[in-house]
Amino acid sequence: MKKERYHHFDFLRAIAVLLGIPLHACLAYGEIEYHWVIKDMSHSYIIDIMLDFLRLFRMPLFFIISGFFSHLIINKGNFLKKRTKRLLYPMLVFFLLLIIPLKLVWLAMENPAKVFSFDYKFISNYVVDNLFAGPTQDKFRHDPNWGHLWFLMYLYLFSLLSVPLSKVKIFKFNNIKSLTIFSMFLTYLSYFLMKSHWVDAPFHMYPTISISAYYGIFYFFGWMLFKFKDFTLSKSKSICLIVIGCTCAMARSFIEVDSHLDIFNLKADAWTFTPLAVISTWSLVLGQIFLFKHLFKKANKKVTYFVEGSYFIYLIHLPIIIVLQIMMAPANLSWVIKFPLVTLLAITFSVLIYKFAVRGKFTEKFLNGAL
Repeated sequence: MKKERYHHFDFLRAIAVLLGIPLHACLAYGEIEYHWVIKDMSHSYIIDIMLDFLRLFRMPLFFIISGFFSHLIINKGNFLKKRTKRLLYPMLVFFLLLIIPLKLVWLAMENPAKVFSFDYKFISNYVVDNLFAGPTQDKFRHDPNWGHLWFLMYLYLFSLLSVPLSKVKIFKFNNIKSLTIFSMFLTYLSYFLMKSHWVDAPFHMYPTISISAYYGIFYFFGWMLFKFKDFTLSKSKSICLIVIGCTCAMARSFIEVDSHLDIFNLKADAWTFTPLAVISTWSLVLGQIFLFKHLFKKANKKVTYFVEGSYFIYLIHLPIIIVLQIMMAPANLSWVIKFPLVTLLAITFSVLIYKFAVRGKFTEKFLNGAL
Protein backbone atom coordinates (compact mmCIF):
# COMPACT_ATOMS: atom_id res chain seq x y z
CA MET A 1 0.00 0.00 0.00
CA LYS A 2 1.32 3.43 -0.95
CA LYS A 3 2.12 5.61 2.04
CA GLU A 4 -0.14 8.66 2.20
CA ARG A 5 1.59 12.05 2.49
CA TYR A 6 -0.02 15.22 3.76
CA HIS A 7 2.10 17.66 1.80
CA HIS A 8 0.14 20.72 2.87
CA PHE A 9 0.79 19.90 6.53
CA ASP A 10 4.48 19.29 5.85
CA PHE A 11 4.82 22.70 4.21
CA LEU A 12 2.75 24.48 6.86
CA ARG A 13 4.77 22.94 9.67
CA ALA A 14 7.99 24.16 8.05
CA ILE A 15 6.52 27.65 7.63
CA ALA A 16 5.35 27.75 11.25
CA VAL A 17 8.82 26.75 12.43
CA LEU A 18 10.74 29.09 10.11
CA LEU A 19 8.57 32.09 11.02
CA GLY A 20 10.43 31.91 14.32
CA ILE A 21 13.37 33.58 12.56
CA PRO A 22 11.68 36.94 11.78
CA LEU A 23 9.88 36.69 15.12
CA HIS A 24 13.16 36.54 17.06
CA ALA A 25 14.67 39.17 14.79
CA CYS A 26 11.85 41.50 15.88
CA LEU A 27 12.91 41.44 19.53
CA ALA A 28 15.78 43.92 19.18
CA TYR A 29 13.78 46.50 17.25
CA GLY A 30 10.47 46.90 19.11
CA GLU A 31 9.46 49.75 21.40
CA ILE A 32 8.35 47.38 24.16
CA GLU A 33 11.09 46.20 26.50
CA TYR A 34 11.57 42.47 25.94
CA HIS A 35 13.86 40.14 27.84
CA TRP A 36 16.38 40.19 25.03
CA VAL A 37 20.14 40.32 24.81
CA ILE A 38 20.21 43.66 22.97
CA LYS A 39 17.99 46.70 22.39
CA ASP A 40 18.87 48.46 19.15
CA MET A 41 18.94 52.26 19.10
CA SER A 42 16.50 52.20 16.16
CA HIS A 43 13.12 50.74 17.06
CA SER A 44 9.42 51.12 16.31
CA TYR A 45 6.02 50.04 17.62
CA ILE A 46 5.34 48.68 14.11
CA ILE A 47 7.75 45.86 14.98
CA ASP A 48 5.76 45.19 18.17
CA ILE A 49 2.56 44.89 16.14
CA MET A 50 4.27 42.51 13.71
CA LEU A 51 5.62 40.45 16.60
CA ASP A 52 2.22 40.15 18.27
CA PHE A 53 0.64 39.24 14.93
CA LEU A 54 3.09 36.37 14.40
CA ARG A 55 2.61 35.13 17.95
CA LEU A 56 -1.13 34.84 17.50
CA PHE A 57 -1.04 32.00 14.98
CA ARG A 58 2.48 30.59 14.53
CA MET A 59 2.74 28.19 17.47
CA PRO A 60 -0.99 27.29 17.53
CA LEU A 61 -0.62 26.23 13.89
CA PHE A 62 2.49 24.21 14.72
CA PHE A 63 0.82 22.38 17.62
CA ILE A 64 -2.28 21.55 15.54
CA ILE A 65 -0.11 19.96 12.87
CA SER A 66 1.97 18.14 15.49
CA GLY A 67 -1.19 16.71 17.05
CA PHE A 68 -2.41 15.55 13.65
CA PHE A 69 0.83 13.74 12.84
CA SER A 70 1.00 12.22 16.33
CA HIS A 71 -2.40 10.63 15.74
CA LEU A 72 -1.18 9.45 12.35
CA ILE A 73 1.88 7.60 13.70
CA ILE A 74 0.84 6.49 17.19
CA ASN A 75 -0.36 3.07 16.05
CA LYS A 76 2.75 2.36 13.97
CA GLY A 77 4.76 1.06 16.91
CA ASN A 78 7.35 2.44 19.35
CA PHE A 79 5.60 5.82 19.47
CA LEU A 80 7.16 7.05 22.71
CA LYS A 81 10.59 5.73 21.76
CA LYS A 82 10.43 7.64 18.48
CA ARG A 83 9.15 10.81 20.20
CA THR A 84 11.94 10.57 22.77
CA LYS A 85 14.60 10.32 20.07
CA ARG A 86 13.12 13.12 17.98
CA LEU A 87 12.09 15.55 20.74
CA LEU A 88 13.69 14.89 24.13
CA TYR A 89 17.24 14.04 23.02
CA PRO A 90 17.58 17.05 20.66
CA MET A 91 16.21 19.33 23.38
CA LEU A 92 18.85 18.16 25.87
CA VAL A 93 21.74 18.18 23.41
CA PHE A 94 21.01 21.58 21.88
CA PHE A 95 20.37 23.05 25.31
CA LEU A 96 23.98 22.21 26.16
CA LEU A 97 25.35 23.27 22.76
CA LEU A 98 23.33 26.45 22.21
CA ILE A 99 21.32 27.73 25.17
CA ILE A 100 24.06 27.61 27.81
CA PRO A 101 26.61 29.36 25.53
CA LEU A 102 23.97 32.00 24.72
CA LYS A 103 23.37 32.48 28.43
CA LEU A 104 27.11 33.01 28.89
CA VAL A 105 27.06 35.66 26.15
CA TRP A 106 24.12 37.31 27.91
CA LEU A 107 26.08 37.37 31.17
CA ALA A 108 29.15 38.74 29.40
CA MET A 109 27.15 41.65 28.06
CA GLU A 110 26.06 42.58 31.60
CA ASN A 111 29.68 43.15 32.59
CA PRO A 112 31.68 43.63 29.38
CA ALA A 113 34.50 45.57 31.07
CA LYS A 114 35.27 42.71 33.45
CA VAL A 115 34.88 40.03 30.79
CA PHE A 116 37.04 41.68 28.14
CA SER A 117 39.72 42.57 30.70
CA PHE A 118 40.02 38.78 31.19
CA ASP A 119 39.42 38.95 34.93
CA TYR A 120 39.29 35.16 35.21
CA LYS A 121 38.49 35.06 38.92
CA PHE A 122 35.58 37.43 38.46
CA ILE A 123 34.35 35.57 35.36
CA SER A 124 34.40 32.14 36.99
CA ASN A 125 32.63 33.34 40.14
CA TYR A 126 30.12 35.35 38.13
CA VAL A 127 29.25 32.40 35.90
CA VAL A 128 28.80 30.04 38.85
CA ASP A 129 26.59 32.53 40.66
CA ASN A 130 24.47 33.63 37.69
CA LEU A 131 24.30 30.94 35.01
CA PHE A 132 21.00 29.58 36.32
CA ALA A 133 20.02 32.51 38.50
CA GLY A 134 16.55 33.98 38.26
CA PRO A 135 15.67 37.63 37.68
CA THR A 136 16.56 40.24 40.29
CA GLN A 137 15.72 43.92 40.64
CA ASP A 138 19.01 45.03 39.12
CA LYS A 139 19.28 42.41 36.35
CA PHE A 140 16.83 42.17 33.44
CA ARG A 141 16.63 38.39 33.04
CA HIS A 142 14.33 35.42 32.85
CA ASP A 143 14.08 32.51 35.20
CA PRO A 144 16.15 29.55 33.92
CA ASN A 145 14.45 28.16 30.81
CA TRP A 146 14.95 26.11 27.65
CA GLY A 147 15.24 29.17 25.40
CA HIS A 148 13.78 28.69 21.94
CA LEU A 149 13.68 24.92 22.57
CA TRP A 150 10.73 25.29 24.96
CA PHE A 151 8.23 23.91 22.43
CA LEU A 152 10.04 20.55 22.45
CA MET A 153 9.33 20.16 26.16
CA TYR A 154 5.61 20.79 25.67
CA LEU A 155 5.42 18.67 22.55
CA TYR A 156 7.04 15.80 24.41
CA LEU A 157 4.58 16.26 27.29
CA PHE A 158 1.65 16.14 24.87
CA SER A 159 3.15 13.06 23.23
CA LEU A 160 3.19 11.32 26.61
CA LEU A 161 -0.46 12.27 27.12
CA SER A 162 -1.31 11.01 23.64
CA VAL A 163 -0.77 7.39 24.68
CA PRO A 164 -3.65 7.23 27.19
CA LEU A 165 -5.67 9.58 24.96
CA SER A 166 -5.49 7.05 22.14
CA LYS A 167 -7.14 4.45 24.36
CA VAL A 168 -9.86 6.60 25.97
CA LYS A 169 -12.77 8.16 24.10
CA ILE A 170 -13.44 11.36 26.03
CA PHE A 171 -15.30 13.46 23.49
CA LYS A 172 -17.03 12.48 20.30
CA PHE A 173 -17.54 15.06 17.57
CA ASN A 174 -19.66 14.30 14.56
CA ASN A 175 -18.32 17.17 12.49
CA ILE A 176 -15.44 19.61 12.38
CA LYS A 177 -17.72 22.57 13.09
CA SER A 178 -18.64 21.35 16.58
CA LEU A 179 -15.00 20.45 17.25
CA THR A 180 -13.89 23.95 16.25
CA ILE A 181 -16.54 25.75 18.32
CA PHE A 182 -15.67 23.66 21.37
CA SER A 183 -11.95 24.32 20.88
CA MET A 184 -12.53 28.06 20.47
CA PHE A 185 -14.51 28.12 23.69
CA LEU A 186 -11.70 26.33 25.54
CA THR A 187 -9.18 28.77 24.04
CA TYR A 188 -11.26 31.67 25.34
CA LEU A 189 -11.27 30.17 28.83
CA SER A 190 -7.54 29.44 28.70
CA TYR A 191 -6.75 33.14 28.26
CA PHE A 192 -7.97 33.78 31.78
CA LEU A 193 -5.18 31.55 33.09
CA MET A 194 -2.64 33.94 31.59
CA LYS A 195 -0.88 36.59 33.62
CA SER A 196 -1.26 39.32 31.01
CA HIS A 197 -2.84 40.05 27.64
CA TRP A 198 0.02 38.14 26.00
CA VAL A 199 0.04 34.38 25.91
CA ASP A 200 2.33 33.49 28.81
CA ALA A 201 6.00 33.31 27.86
CA PRO A 202 7.61 29.86 28.40
CA PHE A 203 10.31 31.08 30.79
CA HIS A 204 10.57 28.00 33.01
CA MET A 205 12.37 24.67 32.94
CA TYR A 206 9.07 22.91 33.64
CA PRO A 207 5.61 22.97 32.01
CA THR A 208 3.21 25.52 33.47
CA ILE A 209 -0.55 25.06 33.73
CA SER A 210 -1.47 28.09 31.62
CA ILE A 211 0.86 27.30 28.70
CA SER A 212 0.06 23.58 28.80
CA ALA A 213 -3.66 24.36 28.71
CA TYR A 214 -3.36 26.88 25.88
CA TYR A 215 -1.15 24.95 23.49
CA GLY A 216 -2.67 21.63 24.58
CA ILE A 217 -5.99 22.76 23.10
CA PHE A 218 -4.39 23.19 19.68
CA TYR A 219 -2.40 19.95 19.90
CA PHE A 220 -5.47 17.89 20.77
CA PHE A 221 -7.56 19.73 18.18
CA GLY A 222 -5.00 18.53 15.64
CA TRP A 223 -5.21 15.06 17.18
CA MET A 224 -8.99 14.97 16.69
CA LEU A 225 -8.74 16.69 13.30
CA PHE A 226 -7.26 13.43 12.00
CA LYS A 227 -10.78 12.00 12.11
CA PHE A 228 -11.82 14.67 9.60
CA LYS A 229 -8.68 14.48 7.44
CA ASP A 230 -10.74 14.33 4.25
CA PHE A 231 -12.76 17.43 5.08
CA THR A 232 -11.95 20.60 3.19
CA LEU A 233 -13.21 24.11 2.53
CA SER A 234 -13.28 25.81 -0.84
CA LYS A 235 -10.35 28.04 -1.73
CA SER A 236 -12.55 31.14 -1.54
CA LYS A 237 -13.82 30.27 1.95
CA SER A 238 -10.29 29.53 3.11
CA ILE A 239 -9.10 32.93 1.87
CA CYS A 240 -12.10 34.55 3.54
CA LEU A 241 -11.08 32.98 6.86
CA ILE A 242 -7.54 34.30 6.45
CA VAL A 243 -8.84 37.82 5.68
CA ILE A 244 -11.06 37.74 8.77
CA GLY A 245 -8.15 36.43 10.82
CA CYS A 246 -5.73 39.09 9.56
CA THR A 247 -8.25 41.88 10.17
CA CYS A 248 -8.97 40.78 13.75
CA ALA A 249 -5.30 40.04 14.40
CA MET A 250 -4.15 43.48 13.25
CA ALA A 251 -6.84 45.17 15.34
CA ARG A 252 -5.97 43.06 18.35
CA SER A 253 -2.21 43.57 17.94
CA PHE A 254 -2.65 47.33 17.57
CA ILE A 255 -4.72 47.53 20.77
CA GLU A 256 -2.32 45.18 22.57
CA VAL A 257 0.76 47.23 21.71
CA ASP A 258 -1.02 50.45 22.65
CA SER A 259 -1.88 48.98 26.05
CA HIS A 260 1.87 48.68 26.71
CA LEU A 261 3.09 51.90 25.09
CA ASP A 262 0.01 54.17 25.42
CA ILE A 263 0.65 55.70 22.00
CA PHE A 264 -2.95 56.57 21.21
CA ASN A 265 -4.31 56.30 24.76
CA LEU A 266 -6.71 53.50 23.86
CA LYS A 267 -8.40 51.92 26.84
CA ALA A 268 -9.36 48.28 26.36
CA ASP A 269 -9.93 45.44 28.78
CA ALA A 270 -9.71 41.65 28.53
CA TRP A 271 -13.21 41.47 27.03
CA THR A 272 -11.81 43.29 23.99
CA PHE A 273 -8.51 41.46 23.73
CA THR A 274 -9.66 37.91 24.28
CA PRO A 275 -12.44 37.53 21.67
CA LEU A 276 -10.25 39.19 19.03
CA ALA A 277 -7.37 36.88 19.90
CA VAL A 278 -9.54 33.74 19.73
CA ILE A 279 -11.23 34.70 16.45
CA SER A 280 -8.01 35.80 14.76
CA THR A 281 -6.01 32.76 15.86
CA TRP A 282 -8.55 30.16 14.79
CA SER A 283 -9.45 31.97 11.55
CA LEU A 284 -5.80 32.20 10.55
CA VAL A 285 -4.81 28.62 11.39
CA LEU A 286 -7.88 27.00 9.81
CA GLY A 287 -7.76 29.28 6.77
CA GLN A 288 -4.12 28.39 6.16
CA ILE A 289 -4.68 24.66 6.68
CA PHE A 290 -7.51 24.47 4.13
CA LEU A 291 -5.92 26.88 1.66
CA PHE A 292 -2.67 24.93 1.66
CA LYS A 293 -4.67 21.77 1.10
CA HIS A 294 -5.60 23.24 -2.30
CA LEU A 295 -2.18 24.69 -3.08
CA PHE A 296 0.10 21.79 -2.12
CA LYS A 297 -1.42 18.51 -3.27
CA LYS A 298 1.88 17.23 -4.60
CA ALA A 299 5.49 17.33 -3.46
CA ASN A 300 7.69 20.20 -4.59
CA LYS A 301 11.44 19.59 -4.50
CA LYS A 302 12.40 23.14 -3.53
CA VAL A 303 9.77 23.36 -0.81
CA THR A 304 10.58 19.84 0.41
CA TYR A 305 14.20 20.90 0.90
CA PHE A 306 13.12 23.54 3.42
CA VAL A 307 10.64 21.13 4.99
CA GLU A 308 13.43 18.65 5.66
CA GLY A 309 15.82 21.33 6.89
CA SER A 310 13.37 23.41 8.93
CA TYR A 311 14.02 21.60 12.22
CA PHE A 312 17.77 22.23 12.21
CA ILE A 313 17.44 25.70 10.66
CA TYR A 314 15.17 26.73 13.52
CA LEU A 315 17.47 25.27 16.17
CA ILE A 316 20.58 27.02 14.85
CA HIS A 317 19.11 30.40 13.89
CA LEU A 318 19.01 32.03 17.34
CA PRO A 319 22.76 32.47 17.98
CA ILE A 320 23.13 33.68 14.40
CA ILE A 321 20.44 36.33 14.91
CA ILE A 322 21.98 37.49 18.19
CA VAL A 323 25.46 37.81 16.67
CA LEU A 324 24.06 39.75 13.70
CA GLN A 325 22.06 42.08 15.94
CA ILE A 326 25.10 42.78 18.12
CA MET A 327 27.29 43.42 15.08
CA MET A 328 24.76 45.79 13.50
CA ALA A 329 23.88 47.63 16.70
CA PRO A 330 26.57 50.36 16.34
CA ALA A 331 25.57 51.07 12.73
CA ASN A 332 23.56 54.27 12.28
CA LEU A 333 20.85 52.55 10.25
CA SER A 334 17.08 52.43 10.59
CA TRP A 335 15.28 49.33 11.82
CA VAL A 336 13.64 49.32 8.37
CA ILE A 337 17.02 48.20 7.05
CA LYS A 338 18.37 46.26 10.02
CA PHE A 339 15.36 44.05 10.68
CA PRO A 340 14.95 42.57 7.17
CA LEU A 341 18.72 42.36 6.77
CA VAL A 342 19.14 40.40 10.00
CA THR A 343 16.25 38.12 9.03
CA LEU A 344 17.57 37.47 5.52
CA LEU A 345 21.15 36.88 6.66
CA ALA A 346 20.04 34.58 9.49
CA ILE A 347 18.02 32.46 7.05
CA THR A 348 20.89 32.42 4.54
CA PHE A 349 23.57 31.39 7.04
CA SER A 350 21.28 28.80 8.67
CA VAL A 351 20.48 27.22 5.29
CA LEU A 352 24.17 27.17 4.30
CA ILE A 353 25.14 25.46 7.55
CA TYR A 354 22.37 22.92 6.98
CA LYS A 355 23.40 22.32 3.37
CA PHE A 356 27.12 21.84 3.93
CA ALA A 357 27.41 20.60 7.51
CA VAL A 358 24.17 18.78 8.33
CA ARG A 359 22.20 17.46 5.37
CA GLY A 360 22.66 13.73 4.96
CA LYS A 361 25.02 13.59 7.91
CA PHE A 362 24.94 12.45 11.54
CA THR A 363 23.19 15.57 12.87
CA GLU A 364 20.26 15.26 10.48
CA LYS A 365 19.82 11.58 11.34
CA PHE A 366 19.96 12.47 15.03
CA LEU A 367 17.26 15.15 14.66
CA ASN A 368 15.07 12.79 12.64
CA GLY A 369 15.35 10.12 15.32
CA ALA A 370 16.98 7.78 12.82
CA LEU A 371 19.95 6.73 14.99
